[in-house]
Amino acid sequence: RPASSVDQVTIRSAATVVPAHMIEKAVHERLKENVSGEFQLSFNGTPPKLVLPQGDVPEFSVAKLNYNKRYDYFEAELVAPNEDNPLTRATISGKVYPVVKVPVLREAVSYGYVIGAEDIMWSDMKMSDLGENTVLQAEDLIGMTPRRIAYADRPLLRHDLQRPQLVSRGDNVTIVYDYGPMKLSAKGKALESGSKEDNIRVVNVASNRTIDAFVIDSGVVTVTP
Repeated sequence: RPASSVDQVTIRSAATVVPAHMIEKAVHERLKENVSGEFQLSFNGTPPKLVLPQGDVPEFSVAKLNYNKRYDYFEAELVAPNEDNPLTRATISGKVYPVVKVPVLREAVSYGYVIGAEDIMWSDMKMSDLGENTVLQAEDLIGMTPRRIAYADRPLLRHDLQRPQLVSRGDNVTIVYDYGPMKLSAKGKALESGSKEDNIRVVNVASNRTIDAFVIDSGVVTVTP
């Protein structure tokens, strides 16, 4: 009997607790029977746990599992320590999140840095967290440079990247005309900036004529016949 309204009593009982990570692992294994590919899951509400008498082995089984493929929703019934001796039961539910491996950067890089294969690692990402323009292939990163700072271990979008700029506006360039056995070159000045294979305007210094040319290397453009 409390002496006043502010008195509180806490009753504790020694017990064996089956932790949430063990439950998650067991449910994950059962869901593999219904879900194809890699996935992660999350539980509704607080992390699940099962409580058994002190000294009992923390064992349990997933007695029932229902999976709704349309909504990636699951519901499971847990029994501890087993179905033959059901001392405690619990019903849990949650969501399934399909995941894919996405190429990401090992370290942050800035504009101008050309990404190589050694800069890339793979990370598991929820498909629901990825945008339509997310880069999913390492080949689409190699040889590119970020438009601004690209952070490590984050998915990249296609519009975050560009081909390295090989010619800047106002640069002196070499204009190459290559047609069969004939190969000519002339000095020019770039009127536009460009990356490899970009079509830019350049002016021939000798003739003062403006022409369209394709960027093929740093400071080099070519004119097609």
